Amino acid sequence: MTDYLDITDTLIMLLSSDWFLPFWNEIGIDFADGSKTAIQEGCRAIVRRFMEDSGSYLHIDFREERWQETNSAFIELLDSFGAAKLIAALDWCGSPPDDLSTGIMLWALTDDALMSGGKGTTPALNDAIRFQIADLSVSSAVDPDKFDEISLQSNSTWDRYLAVLFEETPDALATKACFAVKQRRLRSLWNRIRKRLSEQQKGELLSWYRAMAKARDIPVGVIPSYIH
Repeated sequence: MTDYLDITDTLIMLLSSDWFLPFWNEIGIDFADGSKTAIQEGCRAIVRRFMEDSGSYLHIDFREERWQETNSAFIELLDSFGAAKLIAALDWCGSPPDDLSTGIMLWALTDDALMSGGKGTTPALNDAIRFQIADLSVSSAVDPDKFDEISLQSNSTWDRYLAVLFEETPDALATKACFAVKQRRLRSLWNRIRKRLSEQQKGELLSWYRAMAKARDIPVGVIPSYIH
């Protein structure tokens, strides 16, 4: 479980890491290499500041005052690169926790059943809808489910330091990054779906999502607003 992770702290630590550096664009952040390195170093300084002398993220100061200080330092760092508004607009930073968790579940259903052909799924999805969604899907060479493996295999001193901060869950940051990438991909897919499918077809797809979740005994929260 990674629910205890503050979203701003998470983003700062991810951007400070070495293993995630090649994947910034997967969460919508794109800079020249020189700027990325400078932002990375700035994020490391912020991490050192909020970690102080603690050897565990669970034992740091979680008071509102500390969070405000961290957030201000992060925004100031990004402002120096003209990127504060970009970060504020990231899908996962502005999404309620329920949106993120439900979005991950919906992405899993979409990925497993639709992108794989949808054959033999119960309940079945209308072929006309399934074919259109398969056509709208965008392939990627990056598999976010491998982030945990990539992060744990990193030999950099900083990445090993970050892993130790999470005690029994050294892949905590990788898990959050995986969720963020899937959330972004689902949002992007649904932006295309809304333009292609009719209102009736979108309603059928949402009903199929709910039925599939029920069939698999997966709890469904509030459907994210970007899907309606």
